Amino acid sequence: MEQTASDRQPLRAPLDEFRTALDREITAAQANLSATAVALTDGKLVAPVGGAFHYTFDTLARVGVPPDTEGQLILPDRPDNPIDVRLVEIAELKVTLAVATHIGRAVPSARLQTDLTMLLKRLIARIEEKAQEGHSAADRVLGKRPPSGKPVTFTAIIPVLNKEQKQAVASALGRDTTFVWGPPGTGKTYTIGEIGAQLLHLGKTLLIASHTNTAVDGAVLKIAEACKGRFEEGDIVRVGDPVKSDLREMDRASDTKIIMRSIVEKRERLLKERRNEAQQELDATKKESGEMQRLLEIAEWLSDAPDDIAKLEDKAKRVSALVEDERTVSARLSALVAQESQMRQLAAEAAGLLVPGRALSDLRRSLNAACGARDRHCNEKLVAEKRLNEEMGRLRLSRSLEPIRERARKLPSPEVLQGMAQTAEKDCAGAARRIVSTNDELLRAEQLLDQVGKIGAIKRMWLKLPKPENQAAEVERLRLLANAAREEFGMCQ
Repeated sequence: MEQTASDRQPLRAPLDEFRTALDREITAAQANLSATAVALTDGKLVAPVGGAFHYTFDTLARVGVPPDTEGQLILPDRPDNPIDVRLVEIAELKVTLAVATHIGRAVPSARLQTDLTMLLKRLIARIEEKAQEGHSAADRVLGKRPPSGKPVTFTAIIPVLNKEQKQAVASALGRDTTFVWGPPGTGKTYTIGEIGAQLLHLGKTLLIASHTNTAVDGAVLKIAEACKGRFEEGDIVRVGDPVKSDLREMDRASDTKIIMRSIVEKRERLLKERRNEAQQELDATKKESGEMQRLLEIAEWLSDAPDDIAKLEDKAKRVSALVEDERTVSARLSALVAQESQMRQLAAEAAGLLVPGRALSDLRRSLNAACGARDRHCNEKLVAEKRLNEEMGRLRLSRSLEPIRERARKLPSPEVLQGMAQTAEKDCAGAARRIVSTNDELLRAEQLLDQVGKIGAIKRMWLKLPKPENQAAEVERLRLLANAAREEFGMCQ
């Protein structure tokens, strides 16, 4: 519930005047709220998230409000009953909304009204919350408190500074508040460039903000020119898209990038290369782990190898016996073949001599019996040869295992190999997970740094976002963690 004028906390001037001005801005914005409605099409339910339902919509124009902005969704079938929503994500011509109630799996069309007055309301609440605290910087700006400190002596980096410009730089370096004023062409940009170069040389930070991109580009360009060859990438950062071609050309020609987009793209390429290298190392580790697993299986089998080898040696002895049997069967077969020839010759002679029929029948039966014996011995020979081939294969296998047995005697025990393999797998898996997790955190931190760098200090305070320098420190911390994880991943191999 909104406060009435009588319920509000009394404020001292000029805070009360500031709050009154914000109230008027809110009234004017709410009067034009219906004119800000954006047409939405092809809405789809994504999923229920945290007690709300997320829907994605297509838009005909980019929605120019930040995420977490509150708004109202107007459906065609109930135009007088808008639904309160919150913008979750804005990506080109798509928006994702958090809706408190389920409005169906598909929403063909709708209109979105966004109320940016919430930011003004948050600013009023912040003013009332901090009203009793001291604000020395604001008092100095408003002329209610004199600045502290005194000008310092410095060695100019930009040689073309005149006396007044040097006085302004000395005041800015020594006092806590300094105003530099002058009409166009009086060298304010050179002065800002010298201040930035001196602060960079002293290891201090500087935030440059302006209502025009040209002014920011000019100041960054002068600082970069003054510190050329004496700063590292990330020391000077131009947030947003520059409009001056000189600054874009300097960024393009130098390996030390200045524009935030160029820094992010360069570091993204480096991170992708490092990720590919880590993936290659992980693949090599997996391959090595597979080889260790194979050796482990051999080592585990070696505990049963003596029994298997003894069985193979026993089979080898049986093979030798079968070889002897085969030789005996071959000799008997050769004798039978020789007898067959003799029997056939005797049968021919008997037929020629017209022996009695009974004697001839006996000779024929003897011949048939000899032929049957020959066939049986031929079959026995084939069976014996087959068994011989099988046993010879087993014998060769037994002999090939001897080098493995000799190598197994030199290997660590199965328990030791098992422990080494498990430890290597756990270390590599943990390091790989930390690399992926740290890369994800680093990417999110850099995205947040990009976001906070694109907005002003007051708006950042409304949204409760960290300062760019704090977020930059967080990005650096995550980068160190990523390097440490990669070093750990290399050591685990």
